[in-house]
Amino acid sequence: MFEAYTRHNGSIVHCADELYLHKNTLQNRLNKMAAKTGYNPRTLADHTVLAMAFLMRDYRRHTADAQ
Repeated sequence: MFEAYTRHNGSIVHCADELYLHKNTLQNRLNKMAAKTGYNPRTLADHTVLAMAFLMRDYRRHTADAQ
Protein backbone atom coordinates (compact mmCIF):
# COMPACT_ATOMS: atom_id res chain seq x y z
CA MET A 1 0.00 0.00 0.00
CA PHE A 2 2.80 2.43 0.92
CA GLU A 3 4.61 1.71 -2.36
CA ALA A 4 1.46 2.38 -4.39
CA TYR A 5 0.85 5.58 -2.43
CA THR A 6 4.41 6.69 -3.22
CA ARG A 7 4.16 5.67 -6.88
CA HIS A 8 1.10 7.89 -7.28
CA ASN A 9 2.76 10.85 -5.50
CA GLY A 10 0.31 10.76 -2.63
CA SER A 11 -2.83 10.69 -4.77
CA ILE A 12 -5.45 8.89 -2.70
CA VAL A 13 -7.77 8.45 -5.69
CA HIS A 14 -5.16 6.96 -8.03
CA CYS A 15 -3.67 4.76 -5.34
CA ALA A 16 -7.09 3.47 -4.28
CA ASP A 17 -7.91 2.71 -7.92
CA GLU A 18 -4.71 0.69 -8.33
CA LEU A 19 -5.36 -1.27 -5.15
CA TYR A 20 -9.10 -1.71 -5.87
CA LEU A 21 -10.02 0.03 -2.63
CA HIS A 22 -12.47 2.75 -1.77
CA LYS A 23 -10.62 5.99 -1.09
CA ASN A 24 -11.95 6.12 2.49
CA THR A 25 -10.57 2.62 3.12
CA LEU A 26 -7.15 3.74 1.91
CA GLN A 27 -7.31 6.86 4.08
CA ASN A 28 -8.22 4.71 7.09
CA ARG A 29 -5.27 2.40 6.42
CA LEU A 30 -2.89 5.35 6.12
CA ASN A 31 -4.26 6.74 9.39
CA LYS A 32 -3.77 3.34 11.02
CA MET A 33 -0.15 3.30 9.81
CA ALA A 34 0.35 6.75 11.32
CA ALA A 35 -1.17 5.65 14.62
CA LYS A 36 1.01 2.53 14.82
CA THR A 37 4.31 4.10 13.75
CA GLY A 38 3.96 7.69 14.90
CA TYR A 39 4.84 8.80 11.36
CA ASN A 40 2.16 10.14 9.04
CA PRO A 41 2.80 9.09 5.41
CA ARG A 42 0.93 12.20 4.24
CA THR A 43 3.56 14.48 5.79
CA LEU A 44 6.65 14.82 3.61
CA ALA A 45 9.21 14.52 6.42
CA ASP A 46 7.39 11.51 7.90
CA HIS A 47 6.99 9.94 4.47
CA THR A 48 10.75 10.06 4.01
CA VAL A 49 11.33 8.29 7.33
CA LEU A 50 8.79 5.61 6.45
CA ALA A 51 10.28 5.16 2.97
CA MET A 52 13.72 4.59 4.48
CA ALA A 53 12.29 2.15 7.02
CA PHE A 54 10.61 0.12 4.27
CA LEU A 55 13.80 0.17 2.18
CA MET A 56 15.81 -1.10 5.14
CA ARG A 57 13.21 -3.81 5.84
CA ASP A 58 13.35 -4.98 2.22
CA TYR A 59 17.16 -4.94 2.27
CA ARG A 60 17.28 -7.03 5.43
CA ARG A 61 14.80 -9.53 3.99
CA HIS A 62 16.80 -9.74 0.78
CA THR A 63 20.13 -10.28 2.54
CA ALA A 64 18.59 -12.85 4.91
CA ASP A 65 17.20 -14.81 1.93
CA ALA A 66 20.60 -14.78 0.23
CA GLN A 67 22.29 -16.51 3.17
